[in-house]
Amino acid sequence: MKGFVSAGFLVVRRFQRAAHMDAALLPAEITTMSECLADAVPVPGHWARDPWFADGVAASAAVRDGHELIEAAAPADLVSDLRGEMGEWTGATAFLSDAGPPSLAPLGFELVGFDGGTWHSRLCLDGLTGDVDDATGVRSGRHGLIADEADARRAAAWLTASGLGDPKVLRWYPVRLGS
Repeated sequence: MKGFVSAGFLVVRRFQRAAHMDAALLPAEITTMSECLADAVPVPGHWARDPWFADGVAASAAVRDGHELIEAAAPADLVSDLRGEMGEWTGATAFLSDAGPPSLAPLGFELVGFDGGTWHSRLCLDGLTGDVDDATGVRSGRHGLIADEADARRAAAWLTASGLGDPKVLRWYPVRLGS
């Protein structure tokens, strides 16, 4: 496609698949940028547990035992839409603040949507993983992420059109996570 823009860094602990989640669809450990699921380390000195670091070096310094550094990277052609989706929300100050290229190796794509100052994954809203898989044939792979960008875009488009995330999330995006 057209490249990626670093959206920011998180220091998170991998999410352990919940008992109600289908083990046939998801691995035991999941990498996610969703604050609903991930145990994220807040940026020191920021208000209200803001987990988004604009600087990878500062994020690396915040890594604790059992946590890892991940980077979210937005497809360049969706950056303007993502910024519009966030509006004036100040709780996501570091997200997309630096328009540089991603620096960490890609792990895969997560389907995310913004609501109420936080990013939600399809994993946050029970049953959406199976709905997406059934409707599109797109499967989660290693880390619970979608391996292929074209598949992730197709799945995000289907999920948005389906309206299944409403009222929490109206529009879904394929964001590449790296480690």
